[in-house]
Amino acid sequence: MTFHHRPIPGGKSAVTLYKTLETRGELALVECRLLTGRTHQIRVSMAEIGCPLLGDGKYGNGTVNRNYHETRQALYAYKLAFALPTDAGPLNYLRGREFLVKDVPFRDIYFPKTGSAPPPLQRSPRNR
Repeated sequence: MTFHHRPIPGGKSAVTLYKTLETRGELALVECRLLTGRTHQIRVSMAEIGCPLLGDGKYGNGTVNRNYHETRQALYAYKLAFALPTDAGPLNYLRGREFLVKDVPFRDIYFPKTGSAPPPLQRSPRNR
């Protein structure tokens, strides 16, 4: 996926809505909603506005990733909702269903609920 600031002939549009939930220093916890479904859509969209995903080796910031010892993208689908406006055939049973994940692994590492900021060079338990 490549990002263009205006339509190009033969190109497909991608629409990503995002909301900043919390910030801690140079990190931000955001919620994204995809109105289209393109490959790498969140990764490319966030990098284009200057907010690449922590741990993203392709579109991210290598220096920041190394500072936080992150080798995996801090990207997690905590909620999946199936609106399915048209017939989805064998997937119709998902119509109107929503699935929520209770705990997002990296959230408590970088955005602890206690209100105290994590150390700037904290190693993720996922990578030990």
